[in-house]
Amino acid sequence: INGGKVTAGTMGTNNDYGDFLYQFNGGEFTSSSSDGISAYAGTDTTVEEAAFTNTSGEGFAFGYYDNDREFVELDTTEESTVYVFSLEPETLFLGVYDSEGELLYETNNPNTKDNMIAIRPISEDENVLTKYDGNRYYGDFELGYTAGDGITVINTVNIEQYVEGVIALEMIASAPLEAYKAQAVAARSYVQRCIKNTDLYDYYGFDVTNNTYYQAYYGYYVPNQSSYAILSRAVEETENEYLTYDGKVINAMFCAANGGESVDGGYPYLIGYEDPYEGEVWTKGPMGHRIGMSQWGAY
Repeated sequence: INGGKVTAGTMGTNNDYGDFLYQFNGGEFTSSSSDGISAYAGTDTTVEEAAFTNTSGEGFAFGYYDNDREFVELDTTEESTVYVFSLEPETLFLGVYDSEGELLYETNNPNTKDNMIAIRPISEDENVLTKYDGNRYYGDFELGYTAGDGITVINTVNIEQYVEGVIALEMIASAPLEAYKAQAVAARSYVQRCIKNTDLYDYYGFDVTNNTYYQAYYGYYVPNQSSYAILSRAVEETENEYLTYDGKVINAMFCAANGGESVDGGYPYLIGYEDPYEGEVWTKGPMGHRIGMSQWGAY
């Protein structure tokens, strides 16, 4: 989308995904690699106990993330399910236990950074999944205890795997490939800008929440096998693609439906436009803030 909005083409799967991003006025596609992301995991703000299961049947490595966000391994276990909770009530130290209650690892030692535990599933499969709180997740977990609050559970994951999880929840399951690709670029741009421009949750150690305050995310989510094949392809075919304005990644907001016309979003690239697509598939009015890309319009 080089220097202006994309001209509208024909409706449906004949459209290139760039057509559906026309609301980002003046946005340009930029390709660049990105670091991982730390997303809050689970359904509660904090928990008293967290249980993790390595779906490969193997164990876990314990340690911490250093200042360069590299995993530092300090210990391992062959236990495929482990439990994390405070060593003593209202202390900052956490312990990892097996199903028999045996202590496997604790943060009350000089090698642990900031009393945080990092947990990594052991497997030859780099895409191994870990079960937590009824969901499955790629990547690692970090946990820290905040006095008076409880344990914060964080999923640290590759940004492309994060985007896959987001669009599985955010996009309409029956949407065509090009709509998923548009959603992937918007979601990737949105979260990257959040990482670069907010320190709201630095105290807790994560970048974004897992709810619609940012973007819905519950790890590896499969609406159905056919839609998963499309959404994973969409992420792969747009890998490392972002929308930028004046060389900076934009706040690529999106909504379910704009009612036929988007509204201004407070940025020069978020200007309200009539939507040439949405009315052909959605006639029930706006859903959400009406800023940026309409998901039904992209459908």
